[in-house]
Amino acid sequence: MARYRLAAGPAVAVVDPDCGGRIASLTLDGAELLVTEGDEPLDWGCFPMAPWAGRVRRGRFRFDGREHQLTVDLPPHAIHGTTYTRPW
Repeated sequence: MARYRLAAGPAVAVVDPDCGGRIASLTLDGAELLVTEGDEPLDWGCFPMAPWAGRVRRGRFRFDGREHQLTVDLPPHAIHGTTYTRPW
C-alpha cells in the first residue's frame, strides 16, 4: 500500500497505513522530527495508541465484574493498544 504525504506550508507528514496508520515522517522546514526507522514497531514513527494508550499490567483488567485478558505484546504487559502493528 502507498504512503500518504500531507503538506501545509513548511510542514510535511507522511502517513503509512501498512504500519498501523503511523506518521512515518514529520518534517518542518526540511528537518526531520521523528525517528523514521527501527527494528520494532515501538522504535519509530508516531502511531495511534488504540483502543488504549499506555500499559495494562500483565494484560489483565476487571470491568463490570468480569476479568479480561489482553494479548501481552511487551512481556509481561500489554502496551499501546492493538492497532500500531496492523495494516489499516
